[in-house]
Amino acid sequence: GALAAAYPASVAIPVRLPDAGMAALLRVGDRIDLVAADPQGVTARVVASDLTVVALPQPDEEAMASGLPGRLVVLAAPEAVREEMAQAAVTGFLTFTYAR
Repeated sequence: GALAAAYPASVAIPVRLPDAGMAALLRVGDRIDLVAADPQGVTARVVASDLTVVALPQPDEEAMASGLPGRLVVLAAPEAVREEMAQAAVTGFLTFTYAR
């Protein structure tokens, strides 16, 4: 779609950040590093670096009613990391740091 067209070397990947308060700090155009922390608290690792926030969809009523935590964020990412990002989303606690 239009989001992917704006970033030709990237794919647009929706990611649910579990901490809605932290996600609320983000603005379209911010560049972030996506970090996955082990739910057991043992390790954390950078999943992908220098990603661009391309959209911050507002939560819809269906998502709120289903009890989905956090906030959906759409990131422009290189195709090479999309599978790793998807895996991290289901196995870890996702957070971010601002890219340098």
